[in-house]
Amino acid sequence: MKNALYVIGIGLLVGVVARILLPGMDPIGWFGTLIVGILGSVLGGWISRKVGKPVTKGKLDWRSFGFMVLGAVILLIVLRILF
Repeated sequence: MKNALYVIGIGLLVGVVARILLPGMDPIGWFGTLIVGILGSVLGGWISRKVGKPVTKGKLDWRSFGFMVLGAVILLIVLRILF
């Protein structure tokens, strides 16, 4: 239960920061922002492993948060292209 709340909280925070960095009219609402944040966090973790700077699992620091937001921004760009 604690891990699920952590994922939801961090995912929502990452999604909100990504939407602030990439302003515009996205018709996804708060639930879509949460999903973009969670999936962006997963994508950001994958990107960090590919560039040789793996994020620390279970620990939130600036570098891992930056990769999470980068992944969410990429997802927002893809969503805007598709819709």
